[in-house]
Amino acid sequence: MDKERAFDSNRISAGVSYQLSKSISIQPGIIAQLEAAPIPNDYYFALKLRQKFNFRKNNAKPDIDPIGYSND
Repeated sequence: MDKERAFDSNRISAGVSYQLSKSISIQPGIIAQLEAAPIPNDYYFALKLRQKFNFRKNNAKPDIDPIGYSND
């Protein structure tokens, strides 16, 4: 009895990234699935949309002191 393989295919991908803004990019590409069995390989088109989130607090100094004096 042949032991069933846990991983019977490999994938390789290639693509490019386009920066749309400071926090958004789009990444079109292609994925090739290479199988161990004598089955034809599969090719897929992938489109990724990436959004970067900034969860850090804004540490900018206020223009006016809490007492009311200017920082100038």
